Amino acid sequence: MYAYFNGDLTDIQKDSIIIEVSGIGYNIFMMPSDISALPLIGEKVKVFTYTCVKEDELSLYGFLEKNELDIFKMLISVSGIGPKGAMSIISFMGVNDLTRAILLSDGKAISKAPGIGAKTAERIIIDLKDKVGKSFEDSGEAAVSPATTGRNNSALSPDENDAILALTALGYSEKSARSAVTSAVADEKKKDPDAKPDTDTILKKALFYL
Repeated sequence: MYAYFNGDLTDIQKDSIIIEVSGIGYNIFMMPSDISALPLIGEKVKVFTYTCVKEDELSLYGFLEKNELDIFKMLISVSGIGPKGAMSIISFMGVNDLTRAILLSDGKAISKAPGIGAKTAERIIIDLKDKVGKSFEDSGEAAVSPATTGRNNSALSPDENDAILALTALGYSEKSARSAVTSAVADEKKKDPDAKPDTDTILKKALFYL
């Protein structure tokens, strides 16, 4: 319903804030980590939001970064995880560690989040692994030009280039991503000289090098 609010920060509570836009105050639930990063009351702030509509409730959940909102939407699509549970997971792990755990199928790391058991962690991985990988590949293509990522470099396979894009979207430098991918592919070649590892296989192994 609302993509974001850009207005005056008028109040800060333990788990929510109020932003005034055109004379209307909007109460928005936020993670403690984002609340601690807010400017002073009275200053302008931009918050990306998700509108939760229930039979007896209409609530706003806000994030300072767009990638937090993106992973939040993915999490609430998993059966058994509501908005507050999703925010708790993101607040505990952070976007990068959470996405890394999903891509590496590290249920143990996810299950350490408050209220998340082993079965729920496994469900998160099963439901979101492909979505998370696709999301970072898409954002990487949008943020980095083909010329700088080596996408047109014939020395790299399409899967290697896609893995580099995903890693740069996660925040790693192109140089680090390329080095990790090269090492990952070399490891696979040691096991099988004719191996042609796919993006997922390369990404999993490359993340260990990073």
